[in-house]
Amino acid sequence: MLHRKAGLLHEPQERREVGNARLLELAESQDAITRRDAMSLLNLSEAAAYERLRQLTVQGRLVRVGQQYYLPEQEEVL
Repeated sequence: MLHRKAGLLHEPQERREVGNARLLELAESQDAITRRDAMSLLNLSEAAAYERLRQLTVQGRLVRVGQQYYLPEQEEVL
């Protein structure tokens, strides 16, 4: 269930964390994920997928290199 707060819809924290875990598992199994992967896996809009990946990057759980997101220990050195 989504909750409305200050005119915005917010996912419950537990559901967001389950989605985040799924994204991190996919990043581990594929070595990297893209915004499109997040959109497809979690049925998110492009903006919502970007925001989810951005939050994981700010938290240090993913690293962005170009258009791809890696687990921190998998960051490629170019």
